[in-house]
Amino acid sequence: MATVAEIIATNPGALAAIAQSLTDKNRNVSKAMDQMRRDVDTAMDLWRGDAAAKASAKGMATHLKGSHITTAIDSQIEAIDLASRTLTSAHDTVVDWNKQAGTAGCAVAPDGHVTPPTIFRPTALDTSKMSPTELNIVSALLLAQASADEKARTIESHLLPAVRDFNDSDTAAAAALNKATDTVADLVHDPKSADNLPPDFQPILDMARGGHLPYQDDPRKFHEWWSGLTPAEKDKLAEINPQIGNIDGMPAVDRDHYNRLLLADLRAKGGPGKAGYDAVAGQLDGKDRFLLHLDDKGRAAIAINNPDTAANISTFVPGTGSKLEGIAGDMGRCERMLTQAKRAGAPDNTSVVCWYGYNAPPEIPDARDAAYAKAGAPALDSFQNGLRASHDGAPSYNTVVGHSYGTTLIGWAASKGNSLDADNVALVASPGTTVYRASDLNLTGVPHDQVAQHVWATTSRFDPIHLEAHERGTLKGLAWVAQNPVAAVVAPPVAASEVIDDYKKNPVGHYGTDPANAAYGGRTFTSDTVSPDKAHSAYWDIDNEGKPDERPNEALRNLGYLIANKPDQVH
Repeated sequence: MATVAEIIATNPGALAAIAQSLTDKNRNVSKAMDQMRRDVDTAMDLWRGDAAAKASAKGMATHLKGSHITTAIDSQIEAIDLASRTLTSAHDTVVDWNKQAGTAGCAVAPDGHVTPPTIFRPTALDTSKMSPTELNIVSALLLAQASADEKARTIESHLLPAVRDFNDSDTAAAAALNKATDTVADLVHDPKSADNLPPDFQPILDMARGGHLPYQDDPRKFHEWWSGLTPAEKDKLAEINPQIGNIDGMPAVDRDHYNRLLLADLRAKGGPGKAGYDAVAGQLDGKDRFLLHLDDKGRAAIAINNPDTAANISTFVPGTGSKLEGIAGDMGRCERMLTQAKRAGAPDNTSVVCWYGYNAPPEIPDARDAAYAKAGAPALDSFQNGLRASHDGAPSYNTVVGHSYGTTLIGWAASKGNSLDADNVALVASPGTTVYRASDLNLTGVPHDQVAQHVWATTSRFDPIHLEAHERGTLKGLAWVAQNPVAAVVAPPVAASEVIDDYKKNPVGHYGTDPANAAYGGRTFTSDTVSPDKAHSAYWDIDNEGKPDERPNEALRNLGYLIANKPDQVH
């Protein structure tokens, strides 16, 4: 145990400088590894075949191992930084009260016990023979001694706990640092390679070869189990199942690593889906991107910033015609939502996920088939549950944003016996959510009688989606267009108005009540009025983007408020 004198002699504040220096060095290593990964990706654009696939996999495996080391070093940094903060606090308290003890003439024992000075402590006192003056002197001395004793007790009541706190923090910090250092040593020397795993891990490997892992259908339990594995064990499981990074509940860092390995392999193999995988690779340049999902069926999910450490998270679900080849456009929408959210007050580490985790209807006529929503809903529910399971610290504020058919998928994922784990949903240009009222939806953690207050919607006045959201009104509008074909071409807003005039009376469409209509019972927000030919995709537009007078679509501005959890500023 450190004594008072030893504690005073320490300088725990210096640990903060050590942690910062180590952080800088670790970041440089990470940057170098990321550059290596980008160089490999560039080479893959010009190299095909089995040898290319093996070389790519080797490069990504090397990057993965290096990332495991930098992650372990991050744990060292966290231990040092925590030690700096906790030890500094206890150290300063010891110094302060020890100084007060010296000023009061007290003696401080090595363990923090305090002895008051002896002013007047007689073993026996006969006051019967004392004069009044002597009695006054004795009384004054006794009061002075009592005051000194009380001062010593006060000092000791602060000094003893501070000494204990310092030593407890020192022990805890040492244990955390030793654990992190041992992990780094194991990774560097690799004593437990993937070919030398403990015998009791063999049943898990057999299970993986059968296409399953413990708790993979329960994100919270899976996260807890996965967190107890060694890097070598994780790598071996990834070797057996290259798509392991898609299991919800796995930390974002691990998902990203294993899915990047898979991406390199899929790109090297070529084939009809290569253009989509190349498009995904094109969105991963930058350390703030995390590949949370990738499979061989054309599905993916990319997060901007790490959702595991974000206080606010938004998941964007696109609509009809969404294919990986076009993911750049929706990533742009996600970047704009992130920018608006930060302007609205969301933290810089806010994460926005572009979720291409379902097979969207390929063409507009296909969007009248609910089968796509039904098939994709379980994946969205599981993904949202996974974000909760792998999140660090206090629960994040999660918003799910859907566009067009993506809102129909959200509706299915939050109804039909399902519950969507989100604090808010925002439905943009929705053809309907398969239910008739917002209160028919289920949001995990939101009391059912309050759900409608967490369901938001907007549809621009001339958005053609009204043709789906209001069938009876549509018939009237189409009848007007048929009777006035020239006017419909010359003045399309007039034609659209014929639909709009009737939809408030007839708010029910193919997929239930229009969420942007009052009859749905949710909350609405404004969006710009745009011509019919542009209205359905203009919600994320910004006029004069990048200039001092830039102006985002009101829908985009409002989405920023929702993601930032500023509903009172939505209009």
